[in-house]
Amino acid sequence: MATYNGERFVETQLESILAQTFTDFELLVSDDRSTDATRDILQRFANADGRIRLMDSGARFGGARDNFLWLLSQATAPYVAFCDQDDLWLPDKVELGLKALRELEGTWGKEAPALAFSDVAVAAEDLSIIDPSFLSYSGIDPKRTELAHLLVQNLAPGCTITANRALYHDALSFPEDVSPVIMHDWWLMLSASAFGHIGFVDKPTMLYRQHAHNSVGAEKESALSILGRIGTYAERLVPTSAQLDTIDARLDQAGAFAQAYADKLGEGDRLLCEGFASLLDRAPLSRLLWCHSHGVRNSTPIMQLGLDWELLLYDLGRRGSRASS
Repeated sequence: MATYNGERFVETQLESILAQTFTDFELLVSDDRSTDATRDILQRFANADGRIRLMDSGARFGGARDNFLWLLSQATAPYVAFCDQDDLWLPDKVELGLKALRELEGTWGKEAPALAFSDVAVAAEDLSIIDPSFLSYSGIDPKRTELAHLLVQNLAPGCTITANRALYHDALSFPEDVSPVIMHDWWLMLSASAFGHIGFVDKPTMLYRQHAHNSVGAEKESALSILGRIGTYAERLVPTSAQLDTIDARLDQAGAFAQAYADKLGEGDRLLCEGFASLLDRAPLSRLLWCHSHGVRNSTPIMQLGLDWELLLYDLGRRGSRASS
């Protein structure tokens, strides 16, 4: 668990973890120098339950990604699960994640890298249910776990992921400079797709709380949101600088992935990652053709329309941003 200024919600989350049907676990918690009462709450729970270990990196991370990456480097257990500070786990979350992993290991062996993720219920700040399925709410197809798809879209919030040691310890590699890694969970999904196996728990295992300070939240994919985005595309014509930054981030991550695993990736996957990373070297229309021919596609037609639009008009959008600044 990575925490920072989470005093409003962390107690509820900790209570839900301690109420799990699977009880043989250790909770490693790294607090990123909170300035509220988070640390005091964590200490109180750790004093009351020996399964909770407060870890101290001696550093200020300034973000969830680096905090989780450090925690991952400290883990030694056969399995790990990521935990946000502001959600609520349903009682069988850990049990279901382990069951899915052990089924994968039963098929492929314990030496095979494996990851399992689940659906979650989208909840408001007061934990009232907004939608019982994050995946349907967001228009995400959990079956699309191939590397080509994961290069452009992560399917699993980190708080749903459980991974075995063969993945998180034995197979996982990072570039020396981790800045191109968008998030820890996305990198694990890419790694599991390239080198192992991914399982899915087709039921919600937690309440995914939405509030003003989520690091990553849920966005609804509906007819109304689709019409709104189509209208935005037509009205604005060129992508914004922020939208183009997300293109850059995905391309940079693909390039870093190819470099970090240069000696492990199969030739096809290496060429796929390198080709995606260098996509902007192509002419605008050629970018679209390359993506479509290599299966690098978003989950839904409207998401794909947005990606195509951003790639096609990338250069025009960057010129417009420079002119306005």
